[in-house]
Amino acid sequence: MTRITDNDSDSWSPTWSPDGQTLYFITNRTGGIGLWRTRLDVQAQPLGAAEAVPVPTAFVAFPRAGATGDLVYADANARRNIELLSFDAQRGTVTGPLRQVTNGTDFWMMPRPSPRGEWVTFVRAGLTKDQGVFTAHRDGSQLRRLTDNAGDHEPDISPDKQRIAFDSTRGGAAGIWLIDADGGNLQRLTPSDATAAWTNPRWSPDGRMIAARQQPGNRVVVFDANRPSAAPSLILPVPEGLEMSSMPLSVARLAWSSDGRQLAARFGTLLVIYSLEHGTYRTTPMRGGIVGWPPGPFLVIDRWVERRLAVLDTRTWETREVPYAPHLMRDDRLMLSADGGSWPSSAARITPTFG
Repeated sequence: MTRITDNDSDSWSPTWSPDGQTLYFITNRTGGIGLWRTRLDVQAQPLGAAEAVPVPTAFVAFPRAGATGDLVYADANARRNIELLSFDAQRGTVTGPLRQVTNGTDFWMMPRPSPRGEWVTFVRAGLTKDQGVFTAHRDGSQLRRLTDNAGDHEPDISPDKQRIAFDSTRGGAAGIWLIDADGGNLQRLTPSDATAAWTNPRWSPDGRMIAARQQPGNRVVVFDANRPSAAPSLILPVPEGLEMSSMPLSVARLAWSSDGRQLAARFGTLLVIYSLEHGTYRTTPMRGGIVGWPPGPFLVIDRWVERRLAVLDTRTWETREVPYAPHLMRDDRLMLSADGGSWPSSAARITPTFG
């Protein structure tokens, strides 16, 4: 057995040249995904260092060398960028023009704007080395990388824009972590408990609490944002019969009302709105994922399969459907900012009992 590559990066999809003197392969050793080759002697020993093979694509996959020496590959561009649009909750309309936050050939995902929309947090994913949580100004300037862990997801900016919560598999089971907006003071918020996993953090409007999903059990829980490693301060009830339903991350999002008194979550085909003030909850059928809850009674839902948005009046359960704007695609994932405002002190900390 002969080792051909000797590098800390990943290498895969090897294919021989017809004469057996060159081995082509895919690697991420430079940060991107590229095609490389190494020349071999008759004993299959490398003849010098591997070299990049220039190809007119940023993301190459599945190379194959034909008998005549031709090389074919898949142009597997996986680029995805963050863009901003304006949304009118009263009219339920999305308006342009598109404003770019990120550009280029990277795969950016999971965007969440700050409460007033000045900043955006997001994740760089894919097979590159430079994965993790990033933040940038809404115009794309001041791009900053905060973490370098491929298991960091769903970042959310605190109302004062000083801290960012995200879920991560670092250290084992998924948990909620906090990091300062400048990239310092990384700490785990949730307990180090191998029997539970917490994902999808969402800051309360006053910045004192963080709602999250807990598995197993499919529960919505609330943590004190200023008590690291403490157990949840509030565990909300799961509607009967939905305890074991699984929630894909794309639809498991939570949303606080702007006064911090209500919390919306999806369970299977039900939307549940908890009243933290009265310790009760209401349910209604729903399709799609929660986009956000701007100030007022209207919850915004993305029905991407149908290419529609829905604006739900939480007082009456009446729903108004709105077609996508022409520049939105079916596989877009939308998140809505909320007005930061000044929050009433009476809504700062609510610890209800659900009967």
